[in-house]
Amino acid sequence: MLGLAAVPSVLMFAGMLFMPESPRWLVFKGCPEQARLVLSKLRPADKVDAELQSIVKDFKQHRRSQLGECSTAVFGNLENHQKRKPFAVADFDHF
Repeated sequence: MLGLAAVPSVLMFAGMLFMPESPRWLVFKGCPEQARLVLSKLRPADKVDAELQSIVKDFKQHRRSQLGECSTAVFGNLENHQKRKPFAVADFDHF
């Protein structure tokens, strides 16, 4: 019985060996030319550039939102005086 449970795992592992890398992941890692090659295998030639530009645009937007998010994620909630008390209670509750 245990051997039968391993069959789907082995098949999935074998299938993963032949899967191309994600174009989005390649752009995020700084390899847009490799992303273009992968997209050219998966999409018609006339749609490759448009999709790559869309991925790069998303990446830049994501990067911009991440840069602004660091300072406001924690301390942005403290600007509202109604939210300060729950933060203070949560901070000092463990004493």
